[in-house]
Amino acid sequence: MTSSYGHRSRTRSESVPYSMTRSPPASFPVGLRLLNSPLHTHVSTFKSPEIQININSSSVRNLRRADQASTSLPVFGDHDHITGSVTLDPQNCAADSGRLTISIEGSFEYISPMSATKRGHSQITPGKHRHIFYRDSAVIPLYTASEPVSAPAPPRSGFRSAFAASLRRATSVETLSKLASPPELRSHSSPTSPSPSPKTFNFDFELPRPEKPGEELPSTFSASNVVSGGVRGRVYSENASVNYCVHALWEAFDGSGTQAKLEAPILFQPDTDFQSLDGFSIAPDSWSETALSKVDNLPIECAVTIPNPATFPRSSSMPYFVVFTTKPRSRTLAAEFMSDATIAVSLVRRVAFPRPSPQQLLPSIQTQNLPMTPAPGSPTEPSSANVTQASSVPSSPVHARDANGRDRGRSRLLKRVVRSAPPILSSFLVNRTDADVSDPHAGLWTNEKPLPTVPVPPLQLGFPAPAAYAGSEFATMSLSDSRTLHTDISVGFPKRPKGRTHSPNSHPSLESFKSLPDGLYKGSIPLQKGWFPTLQWHGLTIEYFIQVSVIFDSNEFRTRVPVRIY
Repeated sequence: MTSSYGHRSRTRSESVPYSMTRSPPASFPVGLRLLNSPLHTHVSTFKSPEIQININSSSVRNLRRADQASTSLPVFGDHDHITGSVTLDPQNCAADSGRLTISIEGSFEYISPMSATKRGHSQITPGKHRHIFYRDSAVIPLYTASEPVSAPAPPRSGFRSAFAASLRRATSVETLSKLASPPELRSHSSPTSPSPSPKTFNFDFELPRPEKPGEELPSTFSASNVVSGGVRGRVYSENASVNYCVHALWEAFDGSGTQAKLEAPILFQPDTDFQSLDGFSIAPDSWSETALSKVDNLPIECAVTIPNPATFPRSSSMPYFVVFTTKPRSRTLAAEFMSDATIAVSLVRRVAFPRPSPQQLLPSIQTQNLPMTPAPGSPTEPSSANVTQASSVPSSPVHARDANGRDRGRSRLLKRVVRSAPPILSSFLVNRTDADVSDPHAGLWTNEKPLPTVPVPPLQLGFPAPAAYAGSEFATMSLSDSRTLHTDISVGFPKRPKGRTHSPNSHPSLESFKSLPDGLYKGSIPLQKGWFPTLQWHGLTIEYFIQVSVIFDSNEFRTRVPVRIY
């Protein structure tokens, strides 16, 4: 047995390179680094005529859509880095100056065919809604590097100088003769100039970590649920999905407005503990009791009991108990309440997300007439994205975003757009500013009379203020929609609880009998696989509640208990 164990140990050590095993003390931390480093065994490739994206991952998953063929997508977990490379085709992306933007984006799409509650300023309207809850990007300016300034050449002899001068003159004459010749006689082949090589850039994005307790980066999912509503109870289908994509956008700054973009979808599936479905059929040992709101003129207390923790898979059901007790004990009141009270238990789902930002509502700005050639050596800022160039083509460093998440190039572009005012407004500004302000008689030489300064009221837009006004009420306003998925209604409490006994022939004690409630209603809410999982991430919320209401005459006891569905 010892020999076989030693044989397996030697076989394991032979698989490690010799440079890591020649020194046992030094090889031990190297082994730890190998265990901690991610192992990327799959490379997923997404191509277009202009751009190619390669994404490294440890696993892939094949997905088949109704209108598309099966696609292999990379899968990432909690602590993984999104790594890969972007390659630009030199024939289609041949501008002298441009910009490459590599970004990763997480979006939530929600299709609501109808509104479950009354419309308002914070109500989700029917239709398709898209909310971007996570985005990280890196901007790479591309330009043609100027020839480096060479050091002064050593003095040469007169013969060599004359030979070099004659060679330069001959070359110039040959070039001029080629330009003067007809286009069909020109030679388009240049055997001395090398063909342009593809430009490749490596990227490394780190997924964000939760900042608040209870938050969790949403996993990729797609669900469709059938709901009914309206006066006639029509049936509708609502859909929700969470998607992650890596985007590559190349823009040319030569005045042509040429753009090329490519999208590479990825899957985010966090690691979860193994849970057997057979274990959910077993009754839970721990229960949590929540009291309903009290009514002042009734000596009655109501409560709802659900399993603890209140976490349920979508393939199971949610048991609950509703009980009441009279204090002080009254048989007459208990009998009346037990027969006439109406119990309603509902499962309510709420979907909420922030309003779209102004950047998402404003139309896209074309850069065709705005040449922006970035200067080499511009400063960079730290970012969670790490982009390096893998080719020999020179480029400037990566431009990260500022503290507010805005791109510096974008801010400069918006300033230029603001300066380019409409014709009427621009002519008014020119007439007011052509005269010299320092000359008091300058207004006498103008043809038009100066207009008085009138304060311009702020333009009321249909979207909240930018992120700079994070403390205002506009920034904290969100869109929400609440929908009742299931309701159980019972007239009266059908049962009276019984005490547990240790043996079949024994009776419960008097103390345990006095502690029992006067009435009990037992129910269970079946869950469905098409329901959306619970989410909580930076304003994006999908939450579930058990809403309990007990009505007796004109009095109502009610409460709401949050639950988690995955």
